[in-house]
Amino acid sequence: MSLRISTHLLRPPARALLRSADSIRSWDWLWQPTYGRRWHERFYRVRDDPYGCTVNPYDRQKYDRTLDLLAGRQFPSALEIGCSEGVFTEMVAPRCGKLLGIDLSEQAVERARARLAHLDHVTVMRATLPMEMPPGSHDLILCLDVLYYLPKDVLIGFLPRLKAALRPGGLLFALHYLGDFGQAMRGKEVHDLLVARLGLEVGHDEIVPGVGPAGAGCRVTCLGIPFPRHEHSGEGE
Repeated sequence: MSLRISTHLLRPPARALLRSADSIRSWDWLWQPTYGRRWHERFYRVRDDPYGCTVNPYDRQKYDRTLDLLAGRQFPSALEIGCSEGVFTEMVAPRCGKLLGIDLSEQAVERARARLAHLDHVTVMRATLPMEMPPGSHDLILCLDVLYYLPKDVLIGFLPRLKAALRPGGLLFALHYLGDFGQAMRGKEVHDLLVARLGLEVGHDEIVPGVGPAGAGCRVTCLGIPFPRHEHSGEGE
């Protein structure tokens, strides 16, 4: 998701609207504390590319940085969480044997399907996480500017399922804007939680300064699970 829309539109009117994971487990609008699924459906209905993913300099920078860090690797199976209309999905697709994109909004999913119809190995589906986490495991999981829409306790509860969806030797790639536009969590806190609680090897962790609204920067973290020891032990040689 992009951050082009004005901050006053995204700022929740009251932090008291944040509820515990138990109280919102079945609610459709979980992705943002105030602006959830119904808000997003209206938002996407107004115009194509409402987040400006095709023109926003910040989005182009984050997509380029992601592709640079993934360079030289191919992923048999990949999952993109929060794929929106499929702009980055199309860019990363050549690096994936199979690619599943998921998004909260049916409007966004329909547009992503149209954009990606020429790619037989790409599937797009509507899902509300963490309740509707698709089954299966992946070699790459992409989380670009999306996890900070979850309240902290919901994200903590989701992390074991996120880890379980990552295959041995796989890569969890997270990138989040570091400014405050009224989201449930700040980007730094999201990445600190990923590093501290997932128990995965940190392959890369950097802050990219000067990008995004007000030049607040973004943080990029790559986490992976080493292959099981016996697969590299030389047994049987």
